[in-house]
Amino acid sequence: MAAAKILPQFPSHLKPRDVQKNALLELERSWNKGSVFVINLPVASGKSAIAMTIARWAKKCSIITPSKLLVNQYKDEYDNLHVLRAKSDYWCSSYDCPVSRRPQRKNMGKTCKSDLGCPGCTDYLKDLRKARVLPYLLSNYYIYMAHKLYRDTLVVDEAHQLISTLKQMAGKKIWQHKNRFPDWVKNRDDVKKWINALPEEAFGHHFKMDNTRTYERQDLLYKLKEEINNQRPKYLIKVVTDKHQGEDDRCIVLEPLDIRNLPEGKFMWPSQVKKIVLMSATISRKDIEQLGLSDKKIIYIEADSPITHERRPVVVPAEAESLAWKLQDMNVPKLAEYINNLATHHNDTKGLIHVTYGLAEKLRKVICDYPELQDRLILHDRKDKMVKYREFRDSTEPKILIASGMYEGIDLPYDAGRWQVLAKVPWPSLADPAIAYMASIDEEYYAWETIKTVLQGCGRICRTPEDFGVTYIFDSTFKRLYHQNSEFFPLWFKNSVTIEGER
Repeated sequence: MAAAKILPQFPSHLKPRDVQKNALLELERSWNKGSVFVINLPVASGKSAIAMTIARWAKKCSIITPSKLLVNQYKDEYDNLHVLRAKSDYWCSSYDCPVSRRPQRKNMGKTCKSDLGCPGCTDYLKDLRKARVLPYLLSNYYIYMAHKLYRDTLVVDEAHQLISTLKQMAGKKIWQHKNRFPDWVKNRDDVKKWINALPEEAFGHHFKMDNTRTYERQDLLYKLKEEINNQRPKYLIKVVTDKHQGEDDRCIVLEPLDIRNLPEGKFMWPSQVKKIVLMSATISRKDIEQLGLSDKKIIYIEADSPITHERRPVVVPAEAESLAWKLQDMNVPKLAEYINNLATHHNDTKGLIHVTYGLAEKLRKVICDYPELQDRLILHDRKDKMVKYREFRDSTEPKILIASGMYEGIDLPYDAGRWQVLAKVPWPSLADPAIAYMASIDEEYYAWETIKTVLQGCGRICRTPEDFGVTYIFDSTFKRLYHQNSEFFPLWFKNSVTIEGER
């Protein structure tokens, strides 16, 4: 490590906050004591400035993020940061180009014959060459691994998403258009019914095919059948719609539950990566175990929130009820009444209600008993989710969004969201045999997966040190989760929690 101190490397156009100074100084003090550094940075900590400071200080460094959105945010903030994007992000302005792979429709059918000299190709190849030689750069997780953009130091932003990304990379997909599974196959039980009804000759383990691709596809069907009947599942099995060569197609996904010994993890940090810095508001030793890093020397750095706890209270009300599936019919009317009371209390500000899709349907049926709420509510389904979210975010009226699957990835600063309700603690479904098996062999895994989602959900509002907003957790099972797994809740979160009726 160069002798230069770390704080002078902080971006000159920004003034470092105390939380940033403290985290960086602690990192500098402990740099020679560990190889993996876990920096727990709450919302509004300014992770991008910390990442840039580490990159400049470490001299040879790759910064990686999980999404194009975050890549663009970094680029907008730091003009001199070199970014390598996917091939498809480099627009070839004139031709159907084999490098950019994004043809202009007016020239469809023409081929780029300029020896990769068109604008899209030139920009892509130029950025790729720079990425291989510059001391530090930024890319998303996939580009980093695809081009092996290894440096002495790796900084991972939003590191809590790394596990799910690696699972997706290691996952296996059985496409409907190739394997012709029926339209009625929509969940794990349907997959089991379909795969077990196939004749023996459908599985590649029983005979040799000349067509290699056909054999591999049938071999994957055999793997699916073996896994779905396994008493000790290794994969989560889902039916989803995904992109296949640019077109939407349904597929059955086998996603590994445990990635510790999979090659994807080894590709992320081979031997030439000497220091790994993981930054997130929600990362713990359970994630380190899952990432297969437990055998390394780990240094944990916990930063305080730059938002005072008085400005971001988390309240578990005395009237909280369990919304476990068996109790929902009895307790959803109580939830509706609670939401109505909150809407009256927050009559001039926007609010967000986190519910599952199933709970949203039940809530929709009873919320009609409160006609004063009707003009404020925005509801969505799976197809119009982001359209309704944007409608809510752009509205200047005190709307209330009944939101499903929005614990992550949305941003509601200031008046865009002043209050929210976590109606149900997002426990992973034990109805899935794979989840049930993992929970049976590792109770901490099950609790931590739930806690991560709770922490992410609580961070959707109150996004800057000057912001304020309140989160209500209506589900009474949160008390058990909170008290029995105290070590997994960061101090900055604990400082904000009030459980009514408890001292």
